[in-house]
Amino acid sequence: VSLILIPRKLLSKPKTLSVRGEQQQQRQRKATTTVVVFTGAFLLFYMPYFSVTVLYTMETIIGSDPLSGIFSGPFMFWHSWPLCEFCGALSSSIDFMIYLARMKSFRVWLMQK
Repeated sequence: VSLILIPRKLLSKPKTLSVRGEQQQQRQRKATTTVVVFTGAFLLFYMPYFSVTVLYTMETIIGSDPLSGIFSGPFMFWHSWPLCEFCGALSSSIDFMIYLARMKSFRVWLMQK
């Protein structure tokens, strides 16, 4: 909920601002948007890991799979963890692309190297 409410509050425009205040507000909006994009990408790509971890923990504690044997099949048992690790690595790769898309100084620095 706070992922939606805080950026909405920060992105709302005040009624009157000086030129300098307007530039600062624009920079804050851009920073807020960048943080929301990073957080959304993190949650999207790590959701499989969180889900599998919760299901596996419930299966271990309760003694049976709450979703009628989802880990009893060989595919889910042997491939769910590597798939979750791949999604985590993909999240890290996407972060780099978000930096390139959102930050001009990062693009300039990268071109200089």
